[in-house]
Amino acid sequence: MKKKQIWLVILGVVVLLGGSVFAGAAFAKHHAQKVEMSASSSSLAAKERSMSEASSKAASESKASSESQAQESSDSATMSSESHTSQSSVNLTAAQAEKINQAFNNWAGERAKMGHMAVTNWYFDHGAAGRGDWYADSPDGEIQVQNQDNPGKAGFKIHSLGGCVFYKSKSGKIGQQDLSAESSIAGNYSVDMNFDKPISKYLLGDNGVVYELKLGNGSPASTNTGFGEYNDDGEYTAKYAPDETFQVSEDAAAQSELKALIAQYQ
Repeated sequence: MKKKQIWLVILGVVVLLGGSVFAGAAFAKHHAQKVEMSASSSSLAAKERSMSEASSKAASESKASSESQAQESSDSATMSSESHTSQSSVNLTAAQAEKINQAFNNWAGERAKMGHMAVTNWYFDHGAAGRGDWYADSPDGEIQVQNQDNPGKAGFKIHSLGGCVFYKSKSGKIGQQDLSAESSIAGNYSVDMNFDKPISKYLLGDNGVVYELKLGNGSPASTNTGFGEYNDDGEYTAKYAPDETFQVSEDAAAQSELKALIAQYQ
C-alpha cells in the first residue's frame, strides 16, 4: 500500500512538471511571436516614414524646379522685350532700304516653301487718299510706311524698310509671288489669298525689328489693313488711325535675318 502511494506521488510530480514545461514552452513561443510582430511593425513604420520623407523631398524639389523655370522664363521674356526696344533707327538710303527689303523677301520665299505657303512683298498699298504720311502702330511707337512730308520723316522714330505677307494661296501656289501683278487695288488680296487660313503681315523697321500683324482665320485682309494716315496738315486724326496694331514678331529667324541685313550698312 505504501508503495502504491509512493508511485502515485511520483506520477503526480511528473504530471505537474510536464504541465509546467508545456506551459513555459507555449509562453515562450507566444512571446517570440509578439516580439517578431512588433519588429515587423516597426520595420514597416520605418519604411513608410522613409517613403513619406522621400515623397516630400521630391515634391519640394519639383516645386523649386518649377519656380526656377518660371523665373528663367520671365527673365528671358524681359530680356527679349528689352533687347528690341533698345534698338535705334539706322539711317539708310532708299536704295539700301530696297536692297534689304528684296533680300528679306527672297529669304521669306524659301521659308514659305518649307511651310507650303506663299509670300508676297505687296504688304502695303492704298487707293485715292490725302496728302498725309501713312503709318502703322506698334508697341515701340508709330512706324512711317509712306513719306509725303506731312509730318515727314522726322515726325517718326521708326521707318519701314519694306515688308511681306505670308498666306495660303487659293490656287495652291507656294514660295515668292508677285501678287500685285495678278490683282489691283479693287481686287486686292482676294484674287488668290485664302482668308480662312492664317495670314501674317511682316513690317521691317529700320530699328532692326520685325513687326507682325496676324490676320485671316475667317477675316478679310487688304493692303491697307493695319495702316493709317495723317491728315493733309501732317496731324494725327482718330478718323484715319490704323485699325490694327502690329506686334513684335515672335519669329526669331526673321528677327535675326533683318538684323544681319542691316548690319551690312552699319
